[in-house]
Amino acid sequence: QKIAILQNLLAVISWCFLAWTTARWLKNPFTKLLTAILIVTFGFTPQIAEWDSILGPESLTFSLFIISLALLVEIVFRIMRKHENSDSSIIIRLVITWFILYTLWALLREVHLYSIPITIILFGIALFSKKLAKNRIIIAAACALAGVFLLGYIASSYASRATVGPLNHAFDDFIRPYPARIEFFEKFGMP
Repeated sequence: QKIAILQNLLAVISWCFLAWTTARWLKNPFTKLLTAILIVTFGFTPQIAEWDSILGPESLTFSLFIISLALLVEIVFRIMRKHENSDSSIIIRLVITWFILYTLWALLREVHLYSIPITIILFGIALFSKKLAKNRIIIAAACALAGVFLLGYIASSYASRATVGPLNHAFDDFIRPYPARIEFFEKFGMP
């Protein structure tokens, strides 16, 4: 029960943080309020919120992703609105925090690793902006993410359930030796 409470608390904090970081950069008060309400409402819909009471990685997956997204929103607005120099210590600390949380999220589930190449491509596209061209922080983050992807991919390829027991082996080990299971599949027209 303590884990479920912690997951719920982390979810509330993450969705509120995303609502705050997004709404604070908007100029119109009505738009700020509407944005915050919509983000929090979406985060607390039953379809999203019910994952927070399940003892599994899904709740942590949502929370880490939402916090990472909120930090990325904060970083982008700080740089694009010129409140901070893109090499300032605040930006560097935000990027390091984002990188750590994004890496934890990416390593939480194997499938999240495949978001890293997309993120690297988006970083590359961002470098075409005049404000971000030759930005050392973005280049360093992209290189570090490439390293995380390679290490995560190598580690998961050796230990993954998906690569250790392919589908053919599953049929050989769990279906073919049992006539009742073969009959079950044939009953539904499967070869």
